[in-house]
Amino acid sequence: MNSTAHLIAGFAVAIAISLLLAPVGWGAPLSVDLVVVAGLGALLPDLDHRQTKIFRFTLALLFVAGVMLAWPIAPSLTHSTDLFLNAGIAVAVGAVAAVAFFVLKPRHRGPTHSLAAAIAFAAIVLALTLNWGLGIAAFVAYASHLALDRL
Repeated sequence: MNSTAHLIAGFAVAIAISLLLAPVGWGAPLSVDLVVVAGLGALLPDLDHRQTKIFRFTLALLFVAGVMLAWPIAPSLTHSTDLFLNAGIAVAVGAVAAVAFFVLKPRHRGPTHSLAAAIAFAAIVLALTLNWGLGIAAFVAYASHLALDRL
């Protein structure tokens, strides 16, 4: 199954369940939050596959995050104001973060393709948003990916 099919299914089930649960107060409102959560849920199981967009995006994100986190502390580590030295250290930290993710990723269809991962994703969304509707939408979008991979 490709990422477009997973996205369409994730959006469809997350929006459908939100609309079904809305009358009892458990649905997430149709919003950017719902679309982002559904999209992430639909694609995150493939975080363990090197050929996917979500994997490549995560590599880039880790690199940028590593550079941004290391940049302010690099002068303290080098005891220098040399811009190129500090930039080199920041880029090296970013590269190490990306390479570590690349090397340490689990096998394809391993832990990220499990019901436990779907529950964990939903719990993280619920903890971050304090919105049960978004937590439920996160779970069903993630679970839709797992179901489609079984077809």
